[in-house]
Amino acid sequence: MRCPWIILSSCFFPYEKEDFQENEEFSKRIVVILNGTVVCVLAAVFLVTAAVLVKGTWRRRRLAILSAISAAGVPWLAPADVPLLRGGLAVWTTWSLGRVIDLVSELHDRSFAARLWHIFGLIDTRQTTWASPAVDIKALGKTFAYAVLAIAGLMIAIDVAPSFDGTWYWYVRWLGGALFFYSLADAVEGGVRTLYRAAGIVVPRQHVLPIVSRSVQEFWGKRWNRAVGAWLRMHCFLPFARRQQIRTGLAAAFCASAVFHAYFTWVAVGGVMALAMVVFFLIQGVCVLLELWAGVARWNPLFAHLWTVVAVLGCSPLFIEPLLRILHV
Repeated sequence: MRCPWIILSSCFFPYEKEDFQENEEFSKRIVVILNGTVVCVLAAVFLVTAAVLVKGTWRRRRLAILSAISAAGVPWLAPADVPLLRGGLAVWTTWSLGRVIDLVSELHDRSFAARLWHIFGLIDTRQTTWASPAVDIKALGKTFAYAVLAIAGLMIAIDVAPSFDGTWYWYVRWLGGALFFYSLADAVEGGVRTLYRAAGIVVPRQHVLPIVSRSVQEFWGKRWNRAVGAWLRMHCFLPFARRQQIRTGLAAAFCASAVFHAYFTWVAVGGVMALAMVVFFLIQGVCVLLELWAGVARWNPLFAHLWTVVAVLGCSPLFIEPLLRILHV
């Protein structure tokens, strides 16, 4: 659909066909940028409102959660043909909803600035400590090293995979995608820690060599994205574990993770890919329950590691393909 201002201006300043097409494409990009800016601002307004309401009575706190839920619904207003924008907004707003839940469940009150930091800071601020500003050489080096690996993985998925036919195309695509997302997560984690350390804030490592895990439970619970793991433990696992319902708590944690990943995938690329995300995390939950039954912790370390690689990497296409489609790859 052509933008009205282009059609009107063409009546007075006639375009060549190529010029018209270029201007129409430019106009579409401007509309996407403006739309993205508006929805980002709207989501931020809802989250700031949640930060204001979260201090006070339980009625106000419930309104804070409602405001954060409204922010999580804002990504639906972004252009449907820009899946990365929609998916990124959904990840951000849903993550922030989790942080609002943190604040609501706390017994002590924080200052308004501290509440904003917890919601917008991309980290679990409860795990941070203050120190003199410095350059974290290890975190910085990790950022650059994993960024190179991430670029290599993306190139494999984009440039190398199409040179293969049939099933091999998918194998190479998913292998490149796995390398990309694994490395990207570590690169972002290192970059965030580097920036915070330069500001005098020490952030604990969030990715601790997940590739060396000896169980699926260790991979997700202790090594991969520990901030999310800590949130799931606090709000999903421990409420059941305190009543000696360990398996129910584990199931609740993986179901919550499945809902989170399925939601931003659904917003970005639709229900089929969201269902793939759900299946992936439900399988991972089943694997953890099987580990408890089989006593994987007592296995030979080599066999335990091989089991973990097969259980995680073998199911990874259900996780990788939706993310690649969000990137429009």
